[in-house]
Amino acid sequence: MSVITYTAGIIDWNKKEIQDLDRMTRKTMNMYGGLHQKADTHRLYLPRKEDGRGLREVAATVRSQCAGLQEYISKAKEKDPLIEAVWKHQAIKGYKRKKETWKSGK
Repeated sequence: MSVITYTAGIIDWNKKEIQDLDRMTRKTMNMYGGLHQKADTHRLYLPRKEDGRGLREVAATVRSQCAGLQEYISKAKEKDPLIEAVWKHQAIKGYKRKKETWKSGK
């Protein structure tokens, strides 16, 4: 997960790659006894407080990191003219919501 977190705002992960990573994670957990074959996959990603397993979903991690990077650049553009030039040329596209909005799931 740390590799995904580190590269989330830089590499443009497509939806199929993200789904494949989640599938590979579940398959590996299945092979090594961390997850039963017939276990509910939705419960796997629920927080432990809600009686889930607390596993982080790859798609949610990518969205959260991209939103955090977007928020950082939007604040840093006022101080650095180079970052402002990147902002104007829309190097980071599609992540208009703030990090708190992603975390709340809205």
